[in-house]
This record gives sequence, structure tokens and C-alpha cells, in this order.
Amino acid sequence: MRAHRIVALAGGAGQAVLIADQQVSAPRHDDLFRPETRQYARDIAAPDAQKRAQLLLRQGNAVALGACQRGNQPFGRALLDGMGGVARRALEYLRQQAELSLRKLRTERLDLLQLHRPDPQVPLAEQFGALAELQSEGKVAALGLSNVTVAQIEEAGRYFSVATVQNRYNLTDGSSEDVLDHCTAHGIGFIPWAPISAGALAAQGGTVAAAAERLGATPGQIALAWLLRRSPAMLPIPGTGSIAHLEENLGAAAVRLDDDTYAEITAAR
Repeated sequence: MRAHRIVALAGGAGQAVLIADQQVSAPRHDDLFRPETRQYARDIAAPDAQKRAQLLLRQGNAVALGACQRGNQPFGRALLDGMGGVARRALEYLRQQAELSLRKLRTERLDLLQLHRPDPQVPLAEQFGALAELQSEGKVAALGLSNVTVAQIEEAGRYFSVATVQNRYNLTDGSSEDVLDHCTAHGIGFIPWAPISAGALAAQGGTVAAAAERLGATPGQIALAWLLRRSPAMLPIPGTGSIAHLEENLGAAAVRLDDDTYAEITAAR
């Protein structure tokens, strides 16, 4: 199975996770939960592998991310994206989705569960309290947030230790600079989604394209290398649907941007 080969390759490199979110449609979910796939996940999660990883989530141990579809809307995303929108009865909905993820992954505990997006119609205290309760019951090891502000991170900290924050961040979108700086200062893993986006910078004659040609890399690798240098808290999760693309993403960990190149790309944003 292609999913198995991608996980095996990632495990051998000790540097990447299998992100099978929107790339994997409902009919193929079982591929993610076979015993051999889960064993690859355990192998990748070994402590020595985590130390070597450049693109592996520092705060979580399991690495297979499954998506469960309802129509066109993913819900119950197993580890990283844990929750979709929170229903009015937040506690019941969050618990339902956590239980669904546990069943789909055939495990007794989720290593990392993230609130995908706070619902403005539900009090934050109710949402964060529901997550903290799942953690206190031992069903979740670490908790994270997604699409949040610094103020929301600080509020969540009243209920649980925030392990990760996943916001959109890349060379073309710096709207979460303050969130990234907060995460860096407080030792919180920052997971930029859409990390490879470089826009016009990656076009012919652009700063990223020029750096890629000079360093013998691809524009996507330069974009990832820039992120990795931007902050020690950075944990990119570039999605992939092929082994070739996975190998390209992994190669970004070996790309070194010198001071001038880094400054040039930063100034061009």
C-alpha cells in the first residue's frame, strides 16, 4: 500500500510524519490503521528518532494522522487536527470526537490532540475544560491548539499545559508572527500549516527561486529551511501524497541557509 511505503520511508529517515489528512479519502482509512502501519508509527516515535527529527512533532509520540469524512467536511482527525468545529454542547462533542479518534487508531490514548479552531459561540472555558478533562482521564497525553491568538493560548494555559500551536504561517503569511514569538519564548511547539507557500518569491527571478538554484535545492525546500531557521520551536508539517514529494520535503532538513540568504529572503517577504 502506498500509505505503508510512505510511513516506512519516513520512519527510516527518522525525520517526518505521515500526514494523511485531506490526502486520504474515507474509503482508504483502513490503510492507516493496519498493525504494520501502527508499528511503523511506534518505530518513528522512539526517543532516539525524535531527537534526530527535524520535521517530527517534538511534543507527540504517535505520527499517523487519519481523517474521517462526513460529506466534504473532515471531522475527528485523529492526532494533529483532532477536533473540527465545536458544537454548542462542547463537552459532549469533544468527547465524542476523541472517542472516535481512539477507536479509529485502535489505541487507549492519543499522544497529541489539538483543538482545531475555537468556536466563538461557545465559551473558551467550556472548550478548554473539556480538553483538560480528557487529559485528566488519561485519554490524551498532550494538548494543543490551532488557529488561535496569543490571548487564547494564555487562557488555555489556565486549564492545561499547551504543547503545540498550529497556525497558518509561511513566507507569504506572517499574520501569526506574535503567536510564533510567544511559542518560541515559552517552549511551545509551533506547527505552521501551509508551510511551503512562497508565492511570487518562488517564481522565476524571485528570491526563493534564486536561492534554490544557488543551493541546488527546490523552492519548497528553501521555504522549509527558512522556517526551520526562523525559530527553534518550528515544527513544519508539509503534506504529501507521494514518496517523491516526501523525499523532497525530508531533504529540506539538510539545507543550510547562510546569514545573507536568510536575511535576503526575510527582507523580501
